[in-house]
Amino acid sequence: MMNDLVIGIVGLGMIGNSTAVLCTMHGYKTICYVRNEAKIPGYKAAFDKMYDEMIAQGVITREQADVCGTYLKYVNSYEGMAECTFIFEAIAEDLDMKKDCYAQIEKCCPKVKAIGSCSSSILPDQLAAAATKYADRIIVSHPFFPVHMVPYFELCASSKTAPGVVDYVKEVLAALDRKPSTLKKPNPGFIGNYLQFALWAAA
Repeated sequence: MMNDLVIGIVGLGMIGNSTAVLCTMHGYKTICYVRNEAKIPGYKAAFDKMYDEMIAQGVITREQADVCGTYLKYVNSYEGMAECTFIFEAIAEDLDMKKDCYAQIEKCCPKVKAIGSCSSSILPDQLAAAATKYADRIIVSHPFFPVHMVPYFELCASSKTAPGVVDYVKEVLAALDRKPSTLKKPNPGFIGNYLQFALWAAA
């Protein structure tokens, strides 16, 4: 258990919501940035549905799920993520959007030690180039869906990634019972997607 770990999530699509389930089910305070407050009920419903599915499968009890839900918090400003020490960035594959996201994190989140982008198609150096102050804290941390059920992550640093950042992200993922694999060099789509597409094609 990492006692000082507070996790932030930006981007609440399927990956982001599944990541929120993963983090809360391991007992970590999880702060999700929501640009439009009106969408919070929909995000919460998707979050609850994932827990309901695990309850139905006997993975977790209703009582345990209720406790896990207390670790979730939604905010509609990046200032609300000021206490986060690690942030999963799971927004759309758009560098301009990511650049704005990183700028806001740099401005509002002084405790961040690393930013793990869930990108599956943008190279780490491109992500780092979209940042300024935190360019050395960004790596790709590409998960497999559903994130709360499949334990594997692919990690890939950029040429700007500071020493120790990858190790810190691996420590975070280990605390979430994930099994990260560190890639020696980046490739669009990364390794997991190629393997998945090959399996689908062979099926």
